[in-house]
Amino acid sequence: MLDLSINLAGIPLKNPTILASGIMGVSSASLRFCEENGAGAVTLKSIGSVERSGHANPTVIVWEKGIQNAVGLSNPGIDGSIEKIEKAVKTLSIPLIGSMFADTIKNFKTIALKMAETGVAGI
Repeated sequence: MLDLSINLAGIPLKNPTILASGIMGVSSASLRFCEENGAGAVTLKSIGSVERSGHANPTVIVWEKGIQNAVGLSNPGIDGSIEKIEKAVKTLSIPLIGSMFADTIKNFKTIALKMAETGVAGI
């Protein structure tokens, strides 16, 4: 079998296929599904400093050129996510990459430090 392994910014990957941040990065089950189906790494859905409900439905539209979504960055906030992230890091055999957003440099730093403590491979 062809060796597709790479090293991306110090993160060893069995192949360069990485799940992008989005709805599939919400649950351990969907992250495991991606792992089981060949992903080299998976990325969490973006997490902010505080819980955010996102946009009201409809958040997805289908049109002739494809699908467009605007979920509105719904997330439980970093403090509400830590336990789930730690569990995912322990159960996955591929790298888990964190994704975050913030409105200030201070909040970026706070989220990054907390996320790094969970054991994610990168942010």
